Amino acid sequence: MIRIPERDLPLPPALIEQLRATQQNPRYHAEGSVYHHTLMVLQQYERHVDDFDLSPAERELLYWAAILHDIGKPRVTRWTGTRWSAKGHERAGLPLARDLLLGQPQLTSWQCRQVLDLVRWHHIPLRWGLHQKPLDNYLLLATRLDLRLLGIFAFFDLSGRVCVDKGEVLHLVRTFNEETVPQVTERLGSYAELQQFYAKAPFQLKNALSRAISQEHAPLLEKLIRQEPIFPLTARPRFTCHLMLGGTATQLTEEAGRLPQAPTFSLDPLACLNHQDVHTWQLGLRPLKHFLSVYAQAGQAVSLTGRWIPAALRREIARHVRQLEGSLRYTWLEAPLATLIAEAEATPCLVDLYQQMDLPHPWEAHATRGI
Repeated sequence: MIRIPERDLPLPPALIEQLRATQQNPRYHAEGSVYHHTLMVLQQYERHVDDFDLSPAERELLYWAAILHDIGKPRVTRWTGTRWSAKGHERAGLPLARDLLLGQPQLTSWQCRQVLDLVRWHHIPLRWGLHQKPLDNYLLLATRLDLRLLGIFAFFDLSGRVCVDKGEVLHLVRTFNEETVPQVTERLGSYAELQQFYAKAPFQLKNALSRAISQEHAPLLEKLIRQEPIFPLTARPRFTCHLMLGGTATQLTEEAGRLPQAPTFSLDPLACLNHQDVHTWQLGLRPLKHFLSVYAQAGQAVSLTGRWIPAALRREIARHVRQLEGSLRYTWLEAPLATLIAEAEATPCLVDLYQQMDLPHPWEAHATRGI
């Protein structure tokens, strides 16, 4: 095992002990435990962060990504009989990473989202490079997160490990940073430019962009962004659907109260529907679809509230609202799981949903904000 100078990490002591106890495949991580790997990544961050043109905010995002990127490994690491495996640790780390980031008041909701994106996708430069994924995959991903920051973090992460194929690994990261990211930027623009483009896009163009992403149609996505097709300026949504998620019952009630004229539908009874049981799923969604259809026809804004819902339900709502020619607006209320538990609102189903969280695409709704 490689000896690494120990230091304090801004993590709960119990979590640090879990990271110490979580072993890794020595073929890829001869440095030892997840804790030791995290120390090495942080060391690489401090050694090389000045080599890149980064704003203070970007430096902080990368710092927290270094701390949090592998905290999902204690949840999923298993001995297969021949080696240690941590399959799915990127997504498994999101709930705890989110809760820890909510305790950092200097970070905005959008900055927390960017750190979580780095945690969720930090293996992409290596994994897709090994599998020689086509550029179309990266074009689609570029609308979701900042590929430039992803590549820089991948360099810190992969430099902070001891493995037999380190030269090949770092070559793949250099290729990502020096070839893939510039190609994507040339064709679509930077991440900041893409988010500004979407924010200013007319209603129908946002719908077309969302369809291109959901269908994984990169050529259409590029055409829509580069050519900016002209949609009728008279085209307006028939109604607005405000989807409010992630808070306590009190927070959700207060937020819905800011729209006193908007009828409210609670999604909590639908949260635990099994979307794989098609009959039960469709039957359970009938009241919601009827509610949306009635107020879409009347042209009246509505509010949907839920403490936490599965991604399948959220995407179904987005699809149905767009079918009804409505505008969908997400409001994320930043309540950590501990708050829900303390207020006796965390049912076993809700805890399970929280632990399975994934990040919605930032263009899934017509507008998104965090509170």
